[in-house]
Amino acid sequence: MNRSISGITVAVSHGSTYVTVYFDNKTVGYRTFDGYSRKWITAKMSDEELATAKALAVVDGKWQNWKPARYPVEDVREDIADGREPRRQHYTDVEL
Repeated sequence: MNRSISGITVAVSHGSTYVTVYFDNKTVGYRTFDGYSRKWITAKMSDEELATAKALAVVDGKWQNWKPARYPVEDVREDIADGREPRRQHYTDVEL
C-alpha cells in the first residue's frame, strides 16, 4: 500500500535523529537513528514509502525537512470556481 507523502520533518536530539513522514490519509511513518545503538529503525511505513521519502528529503546524505510545492493561488481559485477539486501535489512515485 503506497500512500502519498504530504510532508517530512526532521528533529535531532542527543545524537539521535527523528524523521517523521506525514501521509495524505492522516497517518505517519517514522525513521529513527538511535545514537546509542548506532542503528536506523523504521516503523509504520513500507520499504517503497521509505525509498520515496529518502528521494525527496535526503540532501548530501542528510535528512532535511520537506513539503510539496504549492500551486499558484490563481490556479486553485480557478479550480474552485469551476467546481473542481483544488489542485494538490502528490508524490507517490519518484524516480530513484
